[in-house]
Amino acid sequence: MRPKTAFLVACLSLTGLMGTAAAQAPATFLLKSGERIQGDLIDLNASGYVITVNGQERRIAPDDLAVIDFTGGGQDFPASETQKLIPGQNLLVMRDGELHAGKMNDVGGTQPKLIYFAYPDGPQTVTSDRVARIYLTAPPAPVTGTSASGSQAADPPGTVRVAANQPWTQTGITVQKGRALSFSSSGQVQLSQDVNDVAPVAGRADSPASAGAPMPGTLRGALLGRIGSGKPFGIGDQPTIIAPASGLLYLGVNDDVFTDNSGEFVVKVTGGTASTAIRRR
Repeated sequence: MRPKTAFLVACLSLTGLMGTAAAQAPATFLLKSGERIQGDLIDLNASGYVITVNGQERRIAPDDLAVIDFTGGGQDFPASETQKLIPGQNLLVMRDGELHAGKMNDVGGTQPKLIYFAYPDGPQTVTSDRVARIYLTAPPAPVTGTSASGSQAADPPGTVRVAANQPWTQTGITVQKGRALSFSSSGQVQLSQDVNDVAPVAGRADSPASAGAPMPGTLRGALLGRIGSGKPFGIGDQPTIIAPASGLLYLGVNDDVFTDNSGEFVVKVTGGTASTAIRRR
């Protein structure tokens, strides 16, 4: 090969490599199952999110992905963010701390990637280097617990601890529409700084929830359920309900402000399929 030709081939090869690198956006992808994947965001199309992991292409179905974290973390999610999650909407967290609820619609561009995000007042485009995280849904509850020799024992399988200071807790349990779900629930939650402002799983009888709660007008503090991003439904102290839809079960507390809440409900769920072991938070 002549020197000039060899030089041209080398330049073209380098350009191709630079173009491939420019099309990537390193991130941690947290699946609803709890699996974390380190890879590069390439595209979003009808089949889902296209990423590369160690040079190999992988696709993640939209319904399987919970969070995209561009900071390299993918483990710790501040309550100041998770408390802002709205069922049926995504949450865009900028590196400067700004939060925007809306919908992630597409990915394009090279490096940085372009994130197409629809705000309530219209579509916007942001670059991936300005984004900290994108919550597509609530992150799954961490599987912590300790070994038998540790100071904290694991809860029995199917047990979910529903913290009062966050809107929804992902149970890791998939349910089927029309099937009976059984609940054995205990505990109480405090709904403000007032130590007397407490509610059992059935809710506080003398305090209807305000308009900002998932189920306004029903009892404040009651145990609620939601399947996927569907409509919330009451559970309270009922021992059995019929699943209104199929999908991943979430449990929550019927309140509008969560930052001043404390306590938790302990709920044993049977009738669904656990994708991961549910342990003490």
